[in-house]
Amino acid sequence: YTDFTFIINFTNAPSISVLGGTPTQPVPNGQTVPTSETGTSYGTVTAGAMTSRNYVIVNTGTCSLDLQGITSLLYDPATAVTVGVSPDFSIYIHPTPDTSAPGTDTSNVIAPGGASYFGVLFYPQSPGIRSAIISIPSNDATKNPYTFVVSGEVYNPNVTGPGGGNPDFR
Repeated sequence: YTDFTFIINFTNAPSISVLGGTPTQPVPNGQTVPTSETGTSYGTVTAGAMTSRNYVIVNTGTCSLDLQGITSLLYDPATAVTVGVSPDFSIYIHPTPDTSAPGTDTSNVIAPGGASYFGVLFYPQSPGIRSAIISIPSNDATKNPYTFVVSGEVYNPNVTGPGGGNPDFR
């Protein structure tokens, strides 16, 4: 008999993935074009009204995923520049592990195969197109931070159109 030697290398690492939309779809890391399929396009909203979207963070890796604070930064799609905290988009539910999935009771740690939910609130005050980049720092060495852009158009029904009317063209 001939002897065989096998060398098996195994890397133990977390891997972050984000899902959004209904039904849930993967939100690609670095996505800069919001879509309704991924729940990153908030559509048209009346100024002063609120709408929200929920997202799922999944750890598809082989060890615990440690999350840091999720942020919503003002984003200019024309220049791809972020400039401070977004006044229109905010994180309103911080990550909370899904109790039906494997995980821990600590809100910033997701076990392998576990999931955690967070919400983003869109509460714009003035008309125009508004965008923010959601940034999720973690211990994932290849996707840190995990980012994606959210966007919505804001309509002001109190603005008088040509001829003094308001046709409400939402």
